[in-house]
Amino acid sequence: MTARVLTASIAFLLAGSPAVAGTDAGWAYTVRVGEDGKPTMALAGLRNPSGETLWLTCARSVQPGAVVRAAVSGPRYLGAGAMISRATVIRFDKATPSVDYWTYGERSGRLMDSASARVFVGRLAESSQVAIDLSNYRLETSTAVFRLDPAETKNVIGRLDSDCRRIAAAQS
Repeated sequence: MTARVLTASIAFLLAGSPAVAGTDAGWAYTVRVGEDGKPTMALAGLRNPSGETLWLTCARSVQPGAVVRAAVSGPRYLGAGAMISRATVIRFDKATPSVDYWTYGERSGRLMDSASARVFVGRLAESSQVAIDLSNYRLETSTAVFRLDPAETKNVIGRLDSDCRRIAAAQS
């Protein structure tokens, strides 16, 4: 699913999200259901004042189970439509920066490895801020910063985890 489709899917949810003091706008959350009535995807989004959105998704996998992904989309052009993997620096609060390989499209970067995305989501649940250095096709970086309400973030991640188990079980 492309960043444009994801953006269109819940843009209306983000537009009306209430602000939490000291954080970016609140999380928006939705679950997509297939024609069979079973959940196919859970999607959470958090928009910052710079117009970037942090996405967390869990979706049915080709193999049995579900795949977790994290992504950042925004107004800056990052590269051509070809999906190219680049080292991406991530900082949770004041912890030591970590590096993961994200796949880049025109205006988004995605953490495609499900195991790495689960670690990212786990660390996000314990943080009050995350900064992600996105690099464009010239390898110039811009930093997307998301301020988090830890209680709300833990709630959203708990819901994502629960829905992810339902999505994985729905494939059986």
